[in-house]
Amino acid sequence: MVPPRRRAPLLVHTVLADVRATWTLRELDGDARSGLAVALAALPITLAVALASDVAPGAALVAAVAGGLLASTLGGSPVVITAPAAALAVLTGSIVDRHGLPGMLVVTIVAGLTQITLGLGTLGRIARLVPRSVLHGFDVGLGALLLVGQLPRMLGLEAPDESHVFDVITHVGTYVREVSPTAIGIGLFSLCTMLFLPRAVPAVPAAFVAVAVPTLLVLVTGVSEEALPMLEPGTLQFELRFDASAGELPALVGDGLLVAAVCSVQSLRTLSLVHAARTEIDVDRELVSQGVANVAVGLLHGIPVSAVPKRSTLALEAGGRTRRAGWLASVFLLGLALLVLPIAPKIPIAALGGVVVALAVRLLGLSELVRIARVDRAEGAVLVLTAGSMVLFDFEAGIQAGVVAALALGLVRGSRGRIQLEGGADGAPHHLELGGPLTFVHVAALDRLAPRLDALGPDHGLVIDVRHVDQLDHTAASHLWQLIERERARGMRVALLAPRADVARALAAIDEEAKTLVAMREQDLDRILSRSRSRHAARRIAQGVARFRSEVRAQLTPLFSELADGQEPHTLFVTCCDSRVAPNLITATQPGELFIVRNIGALVPPASSESGNDEGAAIEYAVEALGVRQIVVCGHSKCGAMNALKAGEVPEGLRALGHWARSAAAIVPDLHALESVDDATRATTLRQVENVLSYPVVARHVERGELAVQAWFYDVERAEVLEWRGEERGYVVLGSSTEEQ
Repeated sequence: MVPPRRRAPLLVHTVLADVRATWTLRELDGDARSGLAVALAALPITLAVALASDVAPGAALVAAVAGGLLASTLGGSPVVITAPAAALAVLTGSIVDRHGLPGMLVVTIVAGLTQITLGLGTLGRIARLVPRSVLHGFDVGLGALLLVGQLPRMLGLEAPDESHVFDVITHVGTYVREVSPTAIGIGLFSLCTMLFLPRAVPAVPAAFVAVAVPTLLVLVTGVSEEALPMLEPGTLQFELRFDASAGELPALVGDGLLVAAVCSVQSLRTLSLVHAARTEIDVDRELVSQGVANVAVGLLHGIPVSAVPKRSTLALEAGGRTRRAGWLASVFLLGLALLVLPIAPKIPIAALGGVVVALAVRLLGLSELVRIARVDRAEGAVLVLTAGSMVLFDFEAGIQAGVVAALALGLVRGSRGRIQLEGGADGAPHHLELGGPLTFVHVAALDRLAPRLDALGPDHGLVIDVRHVDQLDHTAASHLWQLIERERARGMRVALLAPRADVARALAAIDEEAKTLVAMREQDLDRILSRSRSRHAARRIAQGVARFRSEVRAQLTPLFSELADGQEPHTLFVTCCDSRVAPNLITATQPGELFIVRNIGALVPPASSESGNDEGAAIEYAVEALGVRQIVVCGHSKCGAMNALKAGEVPEGLRALGHWARSAAAIVPDLHALESVDDATRATTLRQVENVLSYPVVARHVERGELAVQAWFYDVERAEVLEWRGEERGYVVLGSSTEEQ
């Protein structure tokens, strides 16, 4: 982890290197198309966000152009688009109502400085600790507030003086008779265009069409502003002024911190989408870039900006691959804005209102609400509480209610964590078992382990079993690592047994040395603890059986009761007896699903074999007696059996193995001409499928369509399963249509 004092120079060096690399002309075409697509989508949405934020269009356009340019240059990902977001409109409008546009200067700058501090302090990942239920509740609340708040504008009515939901509904009810039919038609057109055009024609910028068509209609028909409210363009404001009194500063600073939190979470959520698109990201650098952008737009009298998910994914889908895509998006947006501002008085407010209502509908995400509630009712309750508090009370109350509820839920669930220490006997290592979610709630319990460990001899070594830790927050990780360092300082060898990837990352974030203590296999434990390999094998198996009794058996008791009366496997699985191949693991199947035949090399003698064979007996029994519906023959990479057959030799003195090699040579293809051992395995697996099909019982069921026979290849290094596709003449990833690389 980079110390905070070295973070700033490192960021500057990295940014300069990225900027120099981006000047090359490679991928210019994709970046240009991406920039234009983003600009066309961003212009009407920026105007709509300005309307929803109760600021002049210039304030939003300045923020989108300047903020987008800076964030693209400094950001933690090559392609992330930064702009005023619909998710910020409610908060921005509330601040403008209370403090005016000049007050937004302080709020935006405070937010930016806070983000810079978080990024330089490498604290960006804190934002990821916010529970998903709170985040989605935040979106739902914002969507509801935006939808209700912009409904009057979509109907062609003046916005009410008060912004509370009940006030807006009362306002619409009072003036419903003054609703303009033309405004309703335009608003519905914009709304439907935003919601349905992307599904029908994804390449067309829906927001641009939703605003451009009504504007052209107004220009052609000459509709007056009295009949249809139009946009007030305002001016681009660059002056630096602040008219609020000193007494307002605490409130403005508080709003700035809230804006920083919302912008940071929004940006990091966007980064998670970009990361899914397989581009590299730097969370802390992204926060610094967003902070610099907000400070700059604050000085230019713009409104707060954050990374925007939809526009960032649009930039990637349109071909953007470098920071140049963000630069060009800002340049194109500025050019379009200069062209459009002269005709801004002809843009119907109803069209922009329809755009905002569509954005609000997207934020609501009711399907996600239903999914979360089905998976976890408690999380669903937190979501509803967050959104309901935002709608019924105010923005800050909703966030506070959601965080408090999520914290309470975390405390209750955090108490389920398991910490159990067992001293080693007869030279065996001490065993510390951790399980469940480990959070700040368990800090005291971890600290209490220190004196108990001090009472144990350091010569045995310590295995910290974290296989069943499904969550490890930063606080718990810090205290666990302190405990490990304490024991290592007194001469204890410590190994971390098979942590999940996220748990390993949490510990490595505290100290990179944690990676050297990770043991994924028994051999790794032997190496880290410097112990004899054979000495503890029996104990390891016995511990596994004990764990099966205590943790697995109770969960599967109904299944075991059912299997006691018989078996009905659906698949006969023929594979090598190599320890790296675990059929139930790679197929995620339960006991009773696979009828497994294992031998050296996954070989099957043909039906014409003169001597009887166990494999043939197993095939006939599985197909005729058990009624399996498919047979899988699975070879694997780096197979020792294939290596021996390809080389034509086995170790001396192993008579039985030599007999196997002579018998096996008769049922495999000529392996000498094949380039690699893996090629030999693939070819041999296909030959074994032919041998399986030679059995009359198999051929009969295959002909009836009652049985399928497949050839698989398991790549151990990638933990990936490939299947043979005859029509493609090669092995492809199981379930895909791409040829194996």
